[in-house]
Amino acid sequence: MAGLVFLIFWTWQQLHAREPLINLRLLHHPAVLAGDACALVLGVAMYMVLSAGTEFVQLPRSNGFGFSAPVVVAGLILIPMSALMLLGSWLLPFLDRLVGIRSLLTAGCLVVAAGSGYFALYHGALWESFVMMGILGIGLGTTFAAIPGLIVRSVPHSETGSAMGFYQVVRFVGFSLGSALTSSILASHISTSTNQPALEGYTTVFWLAGAICVVAALVAYILSARGERVPPDQRLSNQEVRLSEETDGDDLIVGGEHI
Repeated sequence: MAGLVFLIFWTWQQLHAREPLINLRLLHHPAVLAGDACALVLGVAMYMVLSAGTEFVQLPRSNGFGFSAPVVVAGLILIPMSALMLLGSWLLPFLDRLVGIRSLLTAGCLVVAAGSGYFALYHGALWESFVMMGILGIGLGTTFAAIPGLIVRSVPHSETGSAMGFYQVVRFVGFSLGSALTSSILASHISTSTNQPALEGYTTVFWLAGAICVVAALVAYILSARGERVPPDQRLSNQEVRLSEETDGDDLIVGGEHI
């Protein structure tokens, strides 16, 4: 409750400040709203799957599910996701030219949903967790790389720092919510025989993560289509836009200075 009150106060303060730290009025732009909404939802889904997936593979087989894998193996299942996220960001320019940013962002959300749904259905072998993480890597790599480009193409260069700062905050809020939501779901599905989360709890996490990614796909498809890019002389250069995509917006350069 205290956090909600603080959020309301902060929002009011930023909307009325002469020089706000984060210009929340940028959210009136459909493309910016679509990018931030997708970042939030994908952040939630990503950490739901990461939290539940790495825990699932470590569960003892005596429970009737899980793989009794050590912590090292639980970490290794993240390698396909990391590698394919990097590949997805590299392929972004080609995919953008091929299908456009709107379709790419929508498809990326649906790929993440497919990965979550895959493991909700097929979780009888350890290799299936590697497949799931690989599918997630493809979807997350393209979407998290595409979102910064979508945002910075839609705002004047003077507002780029504010827009990308808010994007990063929203994304990490999603990460935190995903972890907390997973813990809540698993805690509500405790097996009386093992005193550990039941299989239903894990499948619920994966299905829910997939469902919210489908919602994100709809948001991306509808809102990003309504957005209009600002004129080239009022936004970042193509090279700077590409930099924002390569670094997920972590290292933008405007006028020779980092922001």
